[in-house]
Amino acid sequence: MNLLPFVSAFLLILSLLSYRCFNNLVETISEERSFLGKVSTYIDIDSKISKKKFAGMKNEKTEKSSAKKSKSKSKAGAYLSHRENENPHPLSKLNIAPLFRDTYEKKEMIFRIALEGIRILYEKTPIYREGMNEKILSWMVEVGKGDATIQSIDEFVQKIPDNMKWLYPFFKGTNSYVIGKKGVPPLSDFFAIDQRKNIKSIHLFYTSKPILQAFLGKNLTEEIEKKEREKWELNHSHRPITKGELESILLKERRISFSDVESITYFSKKPEKNPQLVDVHPKTGLRTKRKFFPPL
Repeated sequence: MNLLPFVSAFLLILSLLSYRCFNNLVETISEERSFLGKVSTYIDIDSKISKKKFAGMKNEKTEKSSAKKSKSKSKAGAYLSHRENENPHPLSKLNIAPLFRDTYEKKEMIFRIALEGIRILYEKTPIYREGMNEKILSWMVEVGKGDATIQSIDEFVQKIPDNMKWLYPFFKGTNSYVIGKKGVPPLSDFFAIDQRKNIKSIHLFYTSKPILQAFLGKNLTEEIEKKEREKWELNHSHRPITKGELESILLKERRISFSDVESITYFSKKPEKNPQLVDVHPKTGLRTKRKFFPPL
């Protein structure tokens, strides 16, 4: 029996099967490579997009941070004199108690400062008329002389007579105000009463701008503000004018005697003694005392 045809047929079938397997293998490898290539490309693209997004987010964050810093810096960089504080420091006020004592040497000087201070505070308000500053101050001095127990500007409200009801707005003021622009400042924000003997009327370190202007005049006040701003610009810290710096300015201007200034002025940041603040209840008139400790 001839086996050759059977062997030939077997080899042919085997070769065909081998070719098909090989072809399938090649296709599989090709598809795998193609798939891996696509995956790699997708990963590349996704990575680039992610990087761009991250970079954008980072830049946006940086921009926001910079804007925030810039904004806070601009706030920090905006100079505002402590002498124009919306909440007046207790020691920024002019003590008018010496006006109630006839023997006080500098009585006329304090009277002049208080008179000018009232004019500056109210001359642009609708309630003020020329000469009212003298009427207000003279009445306060008269009442103060007759009642040695008065320890607060607010106590005068209880003593306003019926024929002087026009005084009320000067003592009460409005909830908010900007001097020379809107509202009415209450007298108690700029004047105080300390009946203790040998207590000076002005604390230069804290004195409010209207009282400082009434004391030294507009030009000298501007010189002081300029000096304080220059000092602030060095490290953004409020450092009010010193005794020596003020003396130099006064010597240059020669408009007021430094000895006169010194006689009614404290130059240190810390007062000689902790003053007692008096709170007066508006309806009952009851007084409560508390000590004030200034920030150091």
